[in-house]
Amino acid sequence: MIEQVDSLDEHQIHPRKRTLWFDRQSNNTVLFVHGLSATPAELDPIPEYFAASLNASLLKLRLPGHGSDGAFLATATANDWQAAVINALDFLVARGQTIWLLASSTGATLLWPLITRYQASIAGVAMLSPNFAPRNKYWRLMNLPAARRWLPKLYGAQHGELKPADEVGERYWALPYPSTVLFEMNQAIMWARAANVSDLTRPIFVAVNEHDNVINPYAVLKQLQRAKQAPMQVTWFQPANSDNQHVLAGDFCNPSTTKWVQHQLQRFAQLWQ
Repeated sequence: MIEQVDSLDEHQIHPRKRTLWFDRQSNNTVLFVHGLSATPAELDPIPEYFAASLNASLLKLRLPGHGSDGAFLATATANDWQAAVINALDFLVARGQTIWLLASSTGATLLWPLITRYQASIAGVAMLSPNFAPRNKYWRLMNLPAARRWLPKLYGAQHGELKPADEVGERYWALPYPSTVLFEMNQAIMWARAANVSDLTRPIFVAVNEHDNVINPYAVLKQLQRAKQAPMQVTWFQPANSDNQHVLAGDFCNPSTTKWVQHQLQRFAQLWQ
């Protein structure tokens, strides 16, 4: 359910458990989709700054199963996540909004197959660490017959190495979580890699880290090359927090690079606004 709010004060609205639309009475809206096991607060305050720089409304989507613990995360499927993204896009299109997409990791994975379908209403796309393939080279084992039964026994029933730098951030990630959740992530990746993006023409900004310990950064380049008609800006950089090379900015994981990412997004928006 999408809730309209007048403020994004986290102490009042508990954003980790809700999908919130902060309406600035604008014709533009930034739609933010967080990554796997995270919450809408994952990159805070970047989505708020990005929307403010555009004088845009902000819809922070909470994916199904997220916002609690690992057991709750395992109750949702990739189909549930994709349906939630489609619902958010339809919600904005029905209100005549021009949409700016902002996504992190698996949030970008879920958006990628939908951009062409909705691009008449999309102004631009910004993706941080988009997940088109995990860094672990054995991830393709998830596509083998009956892998859901035997792979968790081989690699463990629980998964989750991502640790927020700030202890406050522990409230905003469901870690660890059942390794069966990875099969849902893999399904989203398969959809993204199979998507036809040859007609995608909207401008795209991507920030990626060569030393990312979660995703394969070169798989990102391979997918972007398929969108030959889209204006593209790919920025490579390494955040200061050596413990978290995946969530590139935000108060919880990499606050030292938040302003830099914010500035890059603002420049991207100004160029294509």
